[in-house]
Amino acid sequence: MKSVAEAAFDDIHTALISPLTKEEMDVDDFSYDYSPKKFTGADYSEANEKFQQYCAENFMTDGMPVVPPTREAVDRMLAGTAYPPDKGIGLMFPKQGRATVEKIAINAVMAGAKPEYLPVIIAMIEAITAKDFNQYHIVNEILPITFVSGPIIEEIGLNNEVGYLAPGHRANATIGRAMLMCMINIGWRRMDVYSSPGGLGQPAAYANYIIPENQKASPWEPYGVSNGFKPEESTVTICEGIFISRGPSETLSMAGFEEKLDQMRSMFSPSAGVFGFFGMPQNGSDIRHMIAIHPTFARQLKNAGFTRESFIKWLHDKNTINWDKMSQDERKEFREMAAKGKVVGIRPEDCKPGLYREPFSDPKDVALIVAGTGAGGVIVFQTPSGSTANVEDVEATRPYMHKVIRGATLTKYGR
Repeated sequence: MKSVAEAAFDDIHTALISPLTKEEMDVDDFSYDYSPKKFTGADYSEANEKFQQYCAENFMTDGMPVVPPTREAVDRMLAGTAYPPDKGIGLMFPKQGRATVEKIAINAVMAGAKPEYLPVIIAMIEAITAKDFNQYHIVNEILPITFVSGPIIEEIGLNNEVGYLAPGHRANATIGRAMLMCMINIGWRRMDVYSSPGGLGQPAAYANYIIPENQKASPWEPYGVSNGFKPEESTVTICEGIFISRGPSETLSMAGFEEKLDQMRSMFSPSAGVFGFFGMPQNGSDIRHMIAIHPTFARQLKNAGFTRESFIKWLHDKNTINWDKMSQDERKEFREMAAKGKVVGIRPEDCKPGLYREPFSDPKDVALIVAGTGAGGVIVFQTPSGSTANVEDVEATRPYMHKVIRGATLTKYGR
């Protein structure tokens, strides 16, 4: 990178100190035409194609066809919330567009959502525009991972059973897509710029990861309740996910419970997942793990005596590196692993008294939800610096961004 910087430095310096050109000085105040657009054609199909082309040419779409946000369609969408249309929700990155309830509704229409979904979408935008959420990370296709908990899941028809991450379910697909459309049309996120820079991109970004809790099949209290919310409240929880790993599965493996338990342990080991690039941090700070496990494994854990909290503690204790508590044989084996480069970030000379690494520093930095069916699998999302970590001008860092779904008018829950 040093040679790249040296090659560009003189040109950058010259551009900064040179007098402004006439074109650079003759700049009017920026304005944008927010008036309604009209598209006409010989028939509806032709007019709609002109609309789709307009959206594509002006970077107003994710590449998929969008629903025309007519005044009537937007008003119908707004009927899903008690919030006034001009209520401000927050600023959306990268260009800090001002998100209002009406603008979110417009994008919900374009994404194909129903009015009943709007309060969930608004809560998601509230979460990512909060001051202590590093929204810029997820703009660059570090995908936002959303846990949904509470009774509104069943009421609006979010699929939380077979194929909850698969296509084919309107609520799951359009709620996640609405978040992306808000990023594009409110935050001015151009998908040809802010989309996996230098990489291949991810098809999951079309609808993002929406993981609804299957409370009916869970042996534990609701995820939202475990975070201090009331049973009648529905919540969204959002963090970024950089590394995505598949864990034990009932359909892909005949392994027994003990073997699956060891598979889970290995996903948090010093050489796995997030630690494979950066090494396990000394105090586990700023590491976030979001785990979705299927009901069969959850019940097996419960039968083995685990609570949600004790299982998280077990993952921590089984993977923490503490040289001072190792036996001589364990130290010898660990030093050999370090010499072979099997423990990222730890050299043989680091293997001495005081060596301490942990996969996370606080159990609250691990979010665990039950989703899917008995024949499902485990999926783990990890990030070495979560979107609620290291945010400027914030005194206390939250482990995750939780928001209660409010303002619903068409459902019993979420009001």
